[in-house]
Amino acid sequence: INRRLAALAHGKAAVAVVEAALMYEAGLDKELDAVVVVDAEEDTKIARVTNRDGSSRESVLARMRAQMSPDAKLKKADYVVYNNGTFEELEERVRFLYSVFVNLQGS
Repeated sequence: INRRLAALAHGKAAVAVVEAALMYEAGLDKELDAVVVVDAEEDTKIARVTNRDGSSRESVLARMRAQMSPDAKLKKADYVVYNNGTFEELEERVRFLYSVFVNLQGS
């Protein structure tokens, strides 16, 4: 990730996105200009993971409990995107946030 970000820094990329579920646990947040946390209600997250990969509710909960709490991530985040709705609603929020980042880079 660090090599790729360094290469992008020398290019013309306005924004680079790093998707990392364990961003804070790995200390990667210290290497980035801003961190966006995407969050959803617990039941929504569990349903999405069980539907995506067939995991049991119990195994999803165990993984979630092994990670930093959502509240702690939200407090550390520079931006939060709530993802309790449709894919289209999420896409709209992400496009808006992207436009904010691009405008900040130009100022």
